[in-house]
Amino acid sequence: MGSRFSNVVWMALLVGGCHIGPSDGERNSSLPEPVYSLDGQCLDDEDCQPGYSKCHQGICRLSSVLENPTYHQDIAPMIDRACLGCHKEDSVGSFSFETYELVTSVGPLIDQTIAAGSMPPWIADADCTPYVNDARLLEAEKQTFANWFTNGMPEGEMMETSPSSRQFNAPLERVDLEVLMKEPYIPVFKGWPETYRCHTLEWPETKTQFVTGFEGEPGYDKAVHHIVYFVSPPGEQADHYRALDAADPEPGYECEGGQFLYDPASSWLGTWSPGKVGTFGNYPHNTGIRVEPGSVVTALIHHELFQVAGEGKSGFRVSLADQVEREARVIPWLDTGWVGSDQMLIPANAVGITHSYGGDLWGIAEERPILLHGAAMHMHSRGVSGSLSLDRSDGTEQCLLSISDWKEEWQFNHVFEEAVEFQSGDNLQISCTFDNTPNKQPVSGMDPMDVYWGDLGLDEMCLGILFISYPAE
Repeated sequence: MGSRFSNVVWMALLVGGCHIGPSDGERNSSLPEPVYSLDGQCLDDEDCQPGYSKCHQGICRLSSVLENPTYHQDIAPMIDRACLGCHKEDSVGSFSFETYELVTSVGPLIDQTIAAGSMPPWIADADCTPYVNDARLLEAEKQTFANWFTNGMPEGEMMETSPSSRQFNAPLERVDLEVLMKEPYIPVFKGWPETYRCHTLEWPETKTQFVTGFEGEPGYDKAVHHIVYFVSPPGEQADHYRALDAADPEPGYECEGGQFLYDPASSWLGTWSPGKVGTFGNYPHNTGIRVEPGSVVTALIHHELFQVAGEGKSGFRVSLADQVEREARVIPWLDTGWVGSDQMLIPANAVGITHSYGGDLWGIAEERPILLHGAAMHMHSRGVSGSLSLDRSDGTEQCLLSISDWKEEWQFNHVFEEAVEFQSGDNLQISCTFDNTPNKQPVSGMDPMDVYWGDLGLDEMCLGILFISYPAE
């Protein structure tokens, strides 16, 4: 995935394969009902504290405008939920919002961007389907913040327990295994300020496990554009990636950004990108991604050379279970004919060029009933709009994700409020529209040229990503 953030920098990476975590005897055999789950953080209004009596898409939200709000009681919960994913120390947000003093120092700017609707960012169309993690503020929340600003931004009293303790971008409820990189590596840029490096990490578990929650760890947020983690099964497939790593004298090996899209034996385990927690954080209750002993996890890291380096250990953390009711997978959705060919042509200076693909998911789960839990899309700088939808066997269409105004810098996972059933005869559709005129080039002043599918920012992609589950065998 060759998209770029203007404030991403290179770093010294630490790679290897150390891990920490409880022994098998200390781990529960199955995942308990999570606090932070795709099912939501409240089931009905009774689960919410007074003043936050609206259970909106699984999250406790303000039910009416507050005339005299204070920071700790009323403003901090909104900031924790909608802003701290990016606006924290050493992350991609321009300012940190982690304390009252930091928030009030840029209070006028926050008030302006909230009123304009430019923050918090959320580019999914509102009329498609409801999402648990919809970052947009409700009208009552917007007006409450405006009242707080107008009233002089009063701090109020610190609370032992506040509504902000149940934020969406919460860490994993339980960490059973942490795998971190240990040998330093400094990216080398060869004529273009972005590079991909793959690092193989040994999966240390000695029996089959299911990953029930995932959290990527970049080490230093500003130093990595994104990380995609893939798991390869034991035997020939795992040995292939071990050999690639061993053949390179430096830690890891140079690789293509999309190489695992083309490897049917390897599967996605999770991702990290600025402002997000893992792929979906804690997975839906009683679902998990199967990992066999002897597998290897490859961290495919995209670096860009823009700012000063920072150090940190990249890796990942997971929750594990011995068994689950539904086996899960993170799957890419694309026309494989686009890859390595001229089929996805976007001519120079062309506007409104659309590429689409449709197919059947049924064979992925060996004809077991499939549920779709969430979706994301990926394009580069020339993307204009995109969508994922189901063409039902009865002739109806169900929208999964629609983005009418694509913004490359805001690429989110979209967690469905209710899981969507994929039925026999349904067709999963993806569509992407592009603009290849001068003002949509990845580099300012660059002349448009014919563009095809590719990994770098000079290229383009039309990629869907879905979290699915089906009954475990």
